[in-house]
Amino acid sequence: MPPHVTSPQTIFALKSAYHAYRSSLELFSASLVAPHLSPTCHQICRPIPSYSASSRETILGFLEDSWKVKSDAERAQTRGCVVAGPMTEEQRREGLEAVERELGVEMRARAEGEEGWEGLRVGLWDEIEGDGEEERAERMVIVNYWWRRERPEGKDGEEKWVQCLHDIVFLGSKVMKS
Repeated sequence: MPPHVTSPQTIFALKSAYHAYRSSLELFSASLVAPHLSPTCHQICRPIPSYSASSRETILGFLEDSWKVKSDAERAQTRGCVVAGPMTEEQRREGLEAVERELGVEMRARAEGEEGWEGLRVGLWDEIEGDGEEERAERMVIVNYWWRRERPEGKDGEEKWVQCLHDIVFLGSKVMKS
């Protein structure tokens, strides 16, 4: 089988869709975030399997819980960077294999078949100021976001890119001394 190639137009569309999703998280409201996720969106979290989910509602619950954990002051003290790009062929293959193992569901045929999934690998780095001048925490998260085109629920019209799978590949943090 020839390697998968994501067109530059699709990469641009996915990055734009990711930016809109990410912006909706800043104001967290389920009504703002939900339209970015397919109703059948799944999530696996390789480092913390208990954060796996098989529905949009469960994912929204996890996002809401993480939003509640941070105070407004903590959010104000957080600086971050996001890097997003297409997955390599190896990342696509290994990611789908990991998802199939975790969920026990055939995903590769869906992704490569008529559903036509596209992947975007996102690296997020957050730096959070600590209580003292000498401490700050850094966190890195790597997620393979999988997208497919769907019509918005209950609406006719044009399909749009929505997330159908979150594959949280890495969650890491460390405390650094300045």
